[in-house]
Amino acid sequence: ISLRWSVIDGEFKGRKVYHKIKVLEQDPAKSNRAKAMLAAIDTNAGGALMRAGVQPDDMALNINLVNKPMVIKVAVWEINGKEGNWVTAVAPMVGTAPPATAPALDTNPVIPF
Repeated sequence: ISLRWSVIDGEFKGRKVYHKIKVLEQDPAKSNRAKAMLAAIDTNAGGALMRAGVQPDDMALNINLVNKPMVIKVAVWEINGKEGNWVTAVAPMVGTAPPATAPALDTNPVIPF
């Protein structure tokens, strides 16, 4: 799942953050982390995907996740002289920021994939 976050306020207003959530990854640990991130995003967007109990299609993702403001925490990675960013946490947009450390993600979320 490819997401594009738009920064709507603050120092980096107008910037875009791209986020790939690989829920169908072959490595079960990576897949479970991706599903946990999707579940956290869905929860902050109202939880409709999880309530549906079926694997979401593109339409369901668009209806339930697009234009749902939330707070994200972005970290920077660096490997062999290359660097990039990644989304480490999401939180509801109710005047709170994501925690200083990434929350413990459920490593075995129940998502129908």
